[in-house]
Amino acid sequence: MKNKMIKPSFFTLFLLLLLSNLPAKTVSGIVVDLSTHEPLKGVTVMILDNFNNVQHMKTTDSKGVFLIEGIKEEKFNVRTNRYGYVNTVTGPYNLSRHNTINMLIRLENVPIPLEEVVVTSTKILPNLDQVNYNERKELGTGHYSEWNDFKDRSLSSIYDIFRGIPGLVVTNNGVFFSRYSSSVISVSQPPPSIYIDGALSNNNNIAWLNPENVQAVEAYNGLSAPSAYSRGKIGGVIMIWTKN
Repeated sequence: MKNKMIKPSFFTLFLLLLLSNLPAKTVSGIVVDLSTHEPLKGVTVMILDNFNNVQHMKTTDSKGVFLIEGIKEEKFNVRTNRYGYVNTVTGPYNLSRHNTINMLIRLENVPIPLEEVVVTSTKILPNLDQVNYNERKELGTGHYSEWNDFKDRSLSSIYDIFRGIPGLVVTNNGVFFSRYSSSVISVSQPPPSIYIDGALSNNNNIAWLNPENVQAVEAYNGLSAPSAYSRGKIGGVIMIWTKN
């Protein structure tokens, strides 16, 4: 069945408004449902470099709008991710020829069948089970925190969640694993590899992430980190899973 045409006047006005104020090397746009054309809130939009590493990341607002500024990569792909929708990767795009790119992204809704749940003393969240979170938690090689563990804290930033995880030290420059389980960190201490919904955050700048949107966190020191995520680095691994 053919999709209905979206009224061009709304999106033309939207894009013209953005174009009038955007600096160079900017990607902006709106994400909508493919069938209903309704704006989608909470969609993670990522800028991927040639090695498929995440260089920039933003989340759409209540109107489905996102704005990513200060992009240095000349060629890149754009990846979108939201639970319940088909993840998309488009590109490559080239900012050497287009200093500003405006996008209209349509995401297809995918019904997620849920298996019969047998209630036990351990609650298993289906979306976390799909990324093998519960399997890693059963192994117990790291530290695992879920929304119910930190929801009652005063969470002003994502780093407030990390302050409750043993072995992690939060500084003005970010978060690190303490080699000696103390609050003193050597200058040479390497930073951990941080993943958001399975995507590597290349610059570890995650201050933008809303702690209210975090569903679970995994933390592994350099010795216990899964090799698929540590990639031979010794700084440890932190994995953040959002509610989207």
